[in-house]
Amino acid sequence: MHRIMFILLCCLISLSLAGAATWFLAPAAVLRDLVVAVERKRAGLAAKTILVRDQAVAYLDGGPMTDPAPILLVHGSSGEKDNWNRTARFLTPHHRVIAIDLPGFGDSPRWPVHDIGLKGQVAALAAIVDALGLHRLHLGGNSMGARVAALYAAAYPDRVRSLWLPGPSGVLSAMPSDLLRHLQAGGDNPLFIRSTKDYPAYLGWLMAHPPSIPAPIRRALAERALGKADYHRRVFDAFARETTSLELSISGMTVPTRIVWGEQDRIWHVSGATLLADRLAQASLLLLPCGHLPMIEMPEAVAADYLAFLASLPTS
Repeated sequence: MHRIMFILLCCLISLSLAGAATWFLAPAAVLRDLVVAVERKRAGLAAKTILVRDQAVAYLDGGPMTDPAPILLVHGSSGEKDNWNRTARFLTPHHRVIAIDLPGFGDSPRWPVHDIGLKGQVAALAAIVDALGLHRLHLGGNSMGARVAALYAAAYPDRVRSLWLPGPSGVLSAMPSDLLRHLQAGGDNPLFIRSTKDYPAYLGWLMAHPPSIPAPIRRALAERALGKADYHRRVFDAFARETTSLELSISGMTVPTRIVWGEQDRIWHVSGATLLADRLAQASLLLLPCGHLPMIEMPEAVAADYLAFLASLPTS
């Protein structure tokens, strides 16, 4: 979704391999695949699939395969597994990292029978964890994925060694965010574009400092987002109907938790950070000068903080 690094590098690679004409005339999907391939390679991640409930689930996997407790990462409601590439680059030298596409997101097809709401997504995550054979894991998620990961951790505390929540959603007692006020005023949801022309504004909602993206890459990313927007909007709306807030759902949970929140988050107000941390028995908090996607806007700082958090955990 957000390919905000390595763009110049990818342009140079494309130009050297196929010439300037190919760069500007190639189908958007080809350009997107090229950029993603560069990001994955630099992150040390390989694309894989696994059957879960007889359906293919796409995921990225990298780092030491002997890691007894891998890191498993879950994307947000308009995201996909590649949202983690920039931060994973700093994690894979030390830990095995798995980033999944939930059903209907990224490269995972929709499941024919699947509750797309919170309960169903937690059940899907549980099925994926089981299929991957992960008996112990460090679990992380952004936005919707953070809410799903947190409820999984609350349900399976003996399996989850730690919980990492960069940019979580669902803290309903927080102050109204820019997005909530926009929706309450009757505005269309800007997280799910209706035209490729909406893509720059979409990035502006998600990030405090959106990048300048060359036109061919922007077109590729916009077409990718547009193709998934209707389904992703349905999932978002299903989550919006949930009446139990995240801070109440996991109140008192003892799984060690690191919360990372952007001070300029327009999707979920930063006031939710303390409200969530205060509800948990073993939570700590990092605030950063960024928007809703700290792992994309500030990957090196986010990764360094996360590695320090993991190193601080007692061995088991």
